[in-house]
Amino acid sequence: MIQKSYLIKRLGSCKVSTLNDLAILTGSPVISNNKSCRIEGLTAGYYFYLNHYHKIPSTQRSTLSIDVGIKNFSYCKSKSSKFPITITKWDKLNLDNKYGNDNYSSILHKDSILDNKRYLNQLTQLLVNELQPNKYDVVIMEIQRTRSAGNTSTLPNVLLNYTLENLILGYIYPQIVIPMTSFKMTNFWLHRFITRSSTNTKKLKINHNKGIRFELMKLWLNKLFVLPKYTNLELTKLDLLKYLNLDKSEKIDDLIDSLLYNLTINCQFQHFNEFHQLMVSNDGDIAQFVHDKNKYHLELIQPIIDKYGLELKPGI
Repeated sequence: MIQKSYLIKRLGSCKVSTLNDLAILTGSPVISNNKSCRIEGLTAGYYFYLNHYHKIPSTQRSTLSIDVGIKNFSYCKSKSSKFPITITKWDKLNLDNKYGNDNYSSILHKDSILDNKRYLNQLTQLLVNELQPNKYDVVIMEIQRTRSAGNTSTLPNVLLNYTLENLILGYIYPQIVIPMTSFKMTNFWLHRFITRSSTNTKKLKINHNKGIRFELMKLWLNKLFVLPKYTNLELTKLDLLKYLNLDKSEKIDDLIDSLLYNLTINCQFQHFNEFHQLMVSNDGDIAQFVHDKNKYHLELIQPIIDKYGLELKPGI
């Protein structure tokens, strides 16, 4: 393990823009935008990775990624951190149907606060027992928003998912669960490269949360991930649902997100692993390292940029 003072010195020689991109590439915490805080966040992220994940053999690392929801709970399990990673299990659950409803017996009244809380704990306990997160080297979970974006009708569901998220964390503790937001995930892959004005076009807004992510998934099949025994050259919604033995009427948005969270954390850890090798070599160029990784990311999303006529940010 390299000395912290050496790491800080190497990072201190970089431009702030390089540190910003390196923080995104590795998923390091962003404490503040000034240079010293960027270095502090990168240093913390680097040693967190080294202490908890670096020694896991890359060919055997297993990952469980979770997209939280009562009706649309989705998860994705993968093996190996070398791309393309192999998807070993990918599913979507209605927690009420699988673990609740007739499977729960109220002790006071089904609408009482007491039974509502016990019911949600039962869902969580049975879910965690089935997921078996303790068998996975890496667990990553979507963090729920805590406001309803001005739509008060969605607030109860927002709060319910937020409660479920924290119950899952409680049942899994003390195992580490890496938090991630959908914004951080999409920014990692796409939005950090393109101007805000081009993302605000009507065409892109319509596809921002759903179509774009599905198109990324289609692009990256057999490039970033492999679906065992899936023989079609392309991936359609109906083909995916059939492959996963899900009803053709099911929505796939949450399924896609659970996969993208899995790809994101594996990509970030791969960057950390290569960055570590760069630091050990003593003579590696951090700016060139960041440039090469960004170039590769741009190649991955180029078809989306071309299709929607997206404008790259200056200097990219």
